[in-house]
Amino acid sequence: MHGEDRWQATVLQAQQQDGQQLIALLDEFENVIQGAVARFYVPPHERGDLLQEAYVAFLKAVYKFDPTRGVPFASYAKAKTHEATWQYMRVRGRNQMRELADNPLADDEGESISLLSLLPDPQAEESFCELEWRSLLASLSEREALAVEKIMIDGMSMAALARQTGVSADTVKTWKRRALVKIREELGKGKE
Repeated sequence: MHGEDRWQATVLQAQQQDGQQLIALLDEFENVIQGAVARFYVPPHERGDLLQEAYVAFLKAVYKFDPTRGVPFASYAKAKTHEATWQYMRVRGRNQMRELADNPLADDEGESISLLSLLPDPQAEESFCELEWRSLLASLSEREALAVEKIMIDGMSMAALARQTGVSADTVKTWKRRALVKIREELGKGKE
C-alpha cells in the first residue's frame, strides 16, 4: 500500500472512532506535534498548555481531514497543528498585553506601580496620565505592542523576542520601528 494511501486509510478509520488507529496516528506524528511546540518559547509552567493546544489541533486535523481534496494528510496535519500553536501564542500575547495595560504592577516591596512609572523621564510622567499611556498602547497592533513591552520595557533583545515569537529578528525590528513611528505620531497629536 502506498505511504499516503496508508495514512488516508488510517485517518478514515480514526474518523470512524477506531481508537487504535487514532493512537497509531498520534504515535507516528508525535514529531509534528512536538515540532509545532518547539518553535516557540514559553515559560516551563505554560509549556503544557501549548503542548495541549498542539495535540488538540492535531486531533481536529484528523477528524476534519477530507481525502477527496487531494491534499496529503501529513501536510494538512502539520499545517493545522502549526497554525493552532501560532494562534495560541498570538492570543496569549494579546491577553498578556491587556493584563499589563489594565492591571497595576507590583514592585519588589509589593507596592503597586503602573506602566507610567516605568518611564525613565520623570517629566514625561507629569504631562502623561495612565489613561493616555493605555490609549497609546491601544493604538499599536498586537505585534507592535509586544515589541514595546518586551524590548523597551522588559529590556529583552530583538533576537530573543524573535526566537520567542518564531519570527526573524528583522521582523521584530520592523515591529519596533512601526511602534515608535505610531508613538511619535500619537505624541505629536497631543502637542497640536
